[in-house]
Parts: sequence; structure tokens; C-alpha cells
Amino acid sequence: MNMKKIRNLFAKDTRNALFRFTNTGDSITITGYTGKKRRIVIPSEIDGLPVTAIDHWAFRGIPIKKLTLPETLTWIGGEAFLGNHLKTLVIPDSVKTIKSEAFISNVRKQNVSYWDQADFIRYFMWDSRLLKITLGSDVSLTEDSFGYGNFFLNEYTANGKTGGTYTRPNCKSKCTEWTKKKE
Repeated sequence: MNMKKIRNLFAKDTRNALFRFTNTGDSITITGYTGKKRRIVIPSEIDGLPVTAIDHWAFRGIPIKKLTLPETLTWIGGEAFLGNHLKTLVIPDSVKTIKSEAFISNVRKQNVSYWDQADFIRYFMWDSRLLKITLGSDVSLTEDSFGYGNFFLNEYTANGKTGGTYTRPNCKSKCTEWTKKKE
């Protein structure tokens, strides 16, 4: 085996070692990340099995700036990327479910009118930094998959849950106006 092949094999094994995961028998679920990088590429397979899910809280608290998701992925758990710093997100067409608070960032304060109601504050205080989301058709989302009170789900549903790219302006207060980009 030549040195280039050995280096590539080592690099692949090292990259996969950054991820904690569960082998479900026929696929892999990512359960955590041990690396320090803020630009993360999730592999399409580990140990010869496809990576199909990212578990709840797997990347929680990691200030990710760039994320590449594999085409094998079908499910993203709640709060999986809580605390991220993503502005642009491309979700492969293979993803069919994104759970509650999956991409909420906890870094972008929104205008809140009733500071004495703890539940209200928790629900509307934080949004994500996301300004551009690209995803497929008929993805099962919750109202807060991409942040609280930003009404992404409303725009996605109003467009018949059709896939494509959705954008919103870069604003400092409550940003609720998403627009589907014409293709």
C-alpha cells in the first residue's frame, strides 16, 4: 500500500473518531462530537454503515459555523444543533424529519413584550442565526425546528411544503419574513 493510501485511510479513521455513535444494526446514529472544529462534515458512513440519524443533543453547545450533512441522513433529533452559529443550512433531500429546536442557536435575542412570564420568554426569546435554509419537500418539521417565533414553518407550509431555498433578511430584532427563492 502506498503512503498516499495510508494517509487517506488514517485521515478517514481520524475523522470518524471525532463522532460518538450508535450502531443500530443496519445504520449509524450520531450521538455526539468530540472534535473542536467549527466546520463539521458528518460522514455518510461509519464502519461501512450509512449514517441515517443525528440524535437529540448530539452537537448541543458546539458553535458550528459550517455544517455539511450526508445524503444518507433521514432524521435530525431535537436540540441536535442547539447553540450553533450557522447562517446558511443545506439539508439533503433524504431528510424527512427535523425535531423541535433542532437548529436553535440561543445567541440571537428577539423582542419580548412580557418579561414577567417565564414560559413566554423561553418560547420567544431566542431564534437562530439562520438566514438561508435549503431543504426538500414534505419534511416533517415542528414550529420551532429552526428557532422560536420566526415563522419558518408558516412559509414552508404556505408553499405546500415544497422543497427549495428559503431566505430572510439579516436583521437584529424579530425576523419573521421568510421568502421562498424562485427556482
